[in-house]
Amino acid sequence: MANEQTTRGGLDEMSGRTRQAFGTLTGDEVLEERGMRQRMRGRARRAYGQARESMRDAADTMGRTVSDQPISAVLIAAALGFVLGMVAFRRDDREMQWSARRRAM
Repeated sequence: MANEQTTRGGLDEMSGRTRQAFGTLTGDEVLEERGMRQRMRGRARRAYGQARESMRDAADTMGRTVSDQPISAVLIAAALGFVLGMVAFRRDDREMQWSARRRAM
């Protein structure tokens, strides 16, 4: 299902392509450049709309999965939080060795 961003992006891309072609045909470099910018802007808007739609679908799937299997979802979230915590708060080995040396003195 296409959202507004995807539709507007496609229209901008098509319009920019037309403007760019007309600028090339008439030799108007400014019009050709504007058409190219509009085409790129339309492409970016369309990609944004597609990414937004994909994220919405993923969120819906995740919501259905969590409501169908709440215990598994909680266990997975806890394990993921533990791993992320270990990665985020680990100390550098050299720093740990230096601290051990200072305590030994």
